[in-house]
Amino acid sequence: MSRNEIVRFDRHPQSLGETLVAGAYPRIFDRDLNPADWLRSYVATYIERDVRTISNVGDLPTFQRFVQLCAGRTAQLVNYSSLADDCGISQ
Repeated sequence: MSRNEIVRFDRHPQSLGETLVAGAYPRIFDRDLNPADWLRSYVATYIERDVRTISNVGDLPTFQRFVQLCAGRTAQLVNYSSLADDCGISQ
């Protein structure tokens, strides 16, 4: 959602920092959910159900670590060697 869409909810983030932490999923705001809890559940569902169904991911903890490392490297050049080393997998 855009900022203009987010501010329509009664309990919307007031600052840029709050907005970055809360994310922009409508369900968080229309149900007044804790963003950290909802986002954690969303990622778990995505990894455990959707990714496993679409691809043959055998080691979920390693894949979760991979996703977290990718998220931490947002807006950077991709260094496959570093990412693989940090995950403990081959490039």
